Amino acid sequence: MVSGFNYPDFIERLENATYGKKGGRPLKAEDVESFVDFYMAADQDYRGIISDLIQDKMGLTLISFSGEFSAKAIDTRDDAWVVKAVMLHVIEGFRFDYRENIRRLVFISYAADRISSEIESILKNLSKFIDGSVEEKLLEFFRRPKELNSLKIYGMKEVSINGKVRFRPN
Repeated sequence: MVSGFNYPDFIERLENATYGKKGGRPLKAEDVESFVDFYMAADQDYRGIISDLIQDKMGLTLISFSGEFSAKAIDTRDDAWVVKAVMLHVIEGFRFDYRENIRRLVFISYAADRISSEIESILKNLSKFIDGSVEEKLLEFFRRPKELNSLKIYGMKEVSINGKVRFRPN
């Protein structure tokens, strides 16, 4: 376990961010990063309990951070951010709407290509976290022709704002 991480508080803030509830601390990328680290350090039973707490649109809020993590991967040239971005989709489990995952997996694919990260190797290293149906969907996406996974097709582009990579609509 990652000591000191209060996952019930995180889940509550994720729920508040998802459903527009006021009060409490806002959800930040640093919090999501700590949550991913906590999740990856947990045993399999505990990970199942945690995943079950992320219901409906809460998963959509969670995977929305994969774009920010992908941008950090490019900024830092560190594939650890690609791993964390993929883990958001693993945790969410493609339970809300597969199309929403695809819209965000595009950022991961783009970042992995930009920093020459081997996405299939990453998936293999994460295999203990990924169940069969999620693995199948991830592999199906990442094995598609590159032109189908381009930012342009999804109406997005990479921009630099204050020296940091961001993804914005075309």
